Amino acid sequence: MLHCVDEAAVRAFSRALQHAGFAFELAVGGGAIRLYLPDIDPSDPPHRHRFWTRAGLDAFAPDVVTGLAGAIAEAAVRGTIPRSFFRAIERFDRAALERRTDVLLEAIGVDLEQERAQGAELRAQLAETRREVAALQADLDASLRLMEEEADRRDDREQRLVEAKARAHDAEQQVAALRSAVEARSRGRGLSPPQREALAADVEGGDPTPEQCLEVLMCLYGERVAILESARDSARRAEGFKHGERLLDLLVRLATDYWRRMVDGGGDAQAKEVFGDRAFAAKESRTAMDNDRARRERTFVHRGERHVMWRHLRIGASDTTEDSIRVHFDWLADERQILIGHCGEHLYLPSFGM
Repeated sequence: MLHCVDEAAVRAFSRALQHAGFAFELAVGGGAIRLYLPDIDPSDPPHRHRFWTRAGLDAFAPDVVTGLAGAIAEAAVRGTIPRSFFRAIERFDRAALERRTDVLLEAIGVDLEQERAQGAELRAQLAETRREVAALQADLDASLRLMEEEADRRDDREQRLVEAKARAHDAEQQVAALRSAVEARSRGRGLSPPQREALAADVEGGDPTPEQCLEVLMCLYGERVAILESARDSARRAEGFKHGERLLDLLVRLATDYWRRMVDGGGDAQAKEVFGDRAFAAKESRTAMDNDRARRERTFVHRGERHVMWRHLRIGASDTTEDSIRVHFDWLADERQILIGHCGEHLYLPSFGM
């Protein structure tokens, strides 16, 4: 037993241990006790050699000597047990278990090969069942997709029906308005033959020509629009245009919703709300507006005053008047009128390369 009488002795003992290759954690502090077990080695973990601090010794009060002796005895017994003792016991127990198992298997006559064969058969059955389940799941998924597609088609048909009913109602309202307009005009003043033909074509559901569209517009909204002869000439040359109903719809919007916005001071900024994103343009490209020929073809004279009509409605993008048409117009603020100068083929642009 080594007893360090003072702090200097403790430090000297710690330095001696470190000099011998032991870690600092294997030293002992002042007022503490450490039990160094036999066969101490520098590679030993510190916890193998039990350590009691001064505070730990106080826990044994009032009989410090008795408590400490019991703890030291317990630690000494644990520390002197060979390190491989418990591993040897584990090996012994495992070997005994294996022997008992072998005896048990032999006693009940288990045929391992038969068990393996049965297991293989069960696995094959399980695989077949999984394939059947996968096929059933695939059929179920396909059925659900068909049901969803049919539901989508049904919703689409219902939506188209609602839209068709709305269009039919609008058409009925338009026909009624046209008939009222024809009766009112007939009572007030006579209609020209072209106007009667145009109104009749629209009322009877035909597809009016561009010239007839202009005549209908004058019959209904003559106080809001002024149509130059150049517009009638260009419309006459575009008689093969195949989308007269759409053109008439844009012209009616021009004389109603657009006209009201211009009267209220809304300006072209609100035109897209009337015509949509593609049917109206307030100007051409900068290249076109700087081009002499493009400006000249869009300049029209009304009552001795020249009007450059960059504003236009557009249908189609081809270079034929069967599928494409342009309506160029200007806003006469003082007269609260829309002046239409052209209703026909696409006018010249520098990009045409002509």
